[in-house]
Amino acid sequence: MKREMLAPEPWGTDIAVVLNGEELLVFGTRSGGEVTSSADLEQRGLVDELARFRAAERTRLAKNAISGYSLLMEFVNACTDEKLISFVRRYGPVSGYPPAEDLSGGYDHESGMFFEYRGARYRGNLVRIQNLDVIRIERRLAETIQSLSAAIWKASPEIRKLRELPQWSEVEEYSSASARKRDQAVADFQSWWKGFEPIGQGLLDQLSKLVGILADAASIPEYKRPLNEHWTRLSQPLSQSGWKGDHLNAHSLAVECLSRFFEEIRVRLELNDDVIEKIPVTDLDGILPVLHFMLQEHFLASRQVATCAKAGCGNTFLINRADARFCSESCAHASAQSKHWKNGGKQKRAERRALASKS
Repeated sequence: MKREMLAPEPWGTDIAVVLNGEELLVFGTRSGGEVTSSADLEQRGLVDELARFRAAERTRLAKNAISGYSLLMEFVNACTDEKLISFVRRYGPVSGYPPAEDLSGGYDHESGMFFEYRGARYRGNLVRIQNLDVIRIERRLAETIQSLSAAIWKASPEIRKLRELPQWSEVEEYSSASARKRDQAVADFQSWWKGFEPIGQGLLDQLSKLVGILADAASIPEYKRPLNEHWTRLSQPLSQSGWKGDHLNAHSLAVECLSRFFEEIRVRLELNDDVIEKIPVTDLDGILPVLHFMLQEHFLASRQVATCAKAGCGNTFLINRADARFCSESCAHASAQSKHWKNGGKQKRAERRALASKS
């Protein structure tokens, strides 16, 4: 008999958020267990987000699917403070820290444990401060890592083709020599190089974005914690000069950066009959470990992303088929209606109404 799979414990329930300048004070109730079952979550009125994520991955190649659900993509598309605060209200902090002041209010027989803050009571046994600068950085980082992952997989087939060419060995021979010699070797074979240059530039563009995010993070005091050690290791491959114009080594540099980014992900393995599932280790400070786990899963599944073609949307979405242009059915329908209207739909409707009024 197949037993119930374990799921990561949600950050909390009864989540309440108080905005205090550039900080969010996040209150919630946590059951105390590190992991729980999907059935237990359902009984408590919660959703197993990891199960939803995996279900979307399994059905992503369905014939009529546009894009699968992803908690990660919801975070990536929370591109305004309003959306980020709404995300925290729904799921809890992303990367928070305990307040210096003890806000414990006591215990009430009707509502249980509670906190007191500025004369108001908030149910719960867990509180964290979510700095808005930090969550902005984490969203930009998730967006860039997702795009970099997609760019790596897009470039991989072209890299294989290049390495199969006899000219590649000559270029590699000069890779450790002077830049002038290598540039000359590349110039000798412009016919194949020009086909790869835009792909290599796409990787370099994403790496440049990553450098900008790391620089912004370094200026935020809240990152001067153990997390900062991770950022330092991540930035090491990008601290060397000369990589910005190096299309040839962009692919290997991008893979090294991703390897360093994912090395902090902690998982536990659960055996379910003959299937071993990975479950991200949850964190009282926020749901960042789950988001990073999903980023890694998207990379390992070679997921591609695109920007929604509907005017005014701009959401990033996971591509499920080669001709995908919209992030959702509603955006596809709205765009089709707009196109129909522009192509004479308004005039045709007026003509039908005129005929109907005459009859």
